[in-house]
Parts: sequence; structure tokens; C-alpha cells
Amino acid sequence: MSDPPQPGLPFGFGNFDISEVFRLLQSEGPLNVEVAQQVATWVANQGEAEPPTDAAEADVMAELTRTAQMHVHQATELGGSITLGARTRGRTEWAHDVLDGLTPSLT
Repeated sequence: MSDPPQPGLPFGFGNFDISEVFRLLQSEGPLNVEVAQQVATWVANQGEAEPPTDAAEADVMAELTRTAQMHVHQATELGGSITLGARTRGRTEWAHDVLDGLTPSLT
């Protein structure tokens, strides 16, 4: 007995176009970034639509970042010379940012 087809697969999210698959598999180097981004998007969201980012959670993260900076400044005596901003990202954006950072090492 075979498994039922899985909804929301990469390469068209259920619309399997073999010519598109072959196009995506043609790349120079060991990694096709376009395929990797499609797979990363699908894995990050488990094939579902990405939920919206919660504004309240973003505010909490920004406050935690400010608190952490205050402790680092006190412990290192760096003062206010180094500051970092907090940026809340969705799953897809995070996955693509990580992939973008790794691409030079993988291609």
C-alpha cells in the first residue's frame, strides 16, 4: 500500500512540473540556491502559509535586546559605543537570511 500524495510539496506546491524541476537542478556548483530557497521556505512553514509576526512578541524581543545591551555595556565597560538593533523576522525571512549567509560557503 502506497502513501497518499503529500500536499504542498516544493517545486510548485503540488503542481509538479518536471521541466521546472530540470531547470532548477541545472546549476553551477554543488548548490542550486533557488532550489534551496524553495525547500527552506517549505520546511520553515511545513508547507503551510506563514503566520503573521506578533507585534507584541516583537516588542518583547526589542526590550530584551535593550536589556542585554545594558548588561553587556556594564560588564565590558564599552559604554554606549556599540549598539545593536533587534529585528523580528518570520520563518521564511529567517530561513532565507541563513541560506544567504551560508551560500558563499556552499557554492
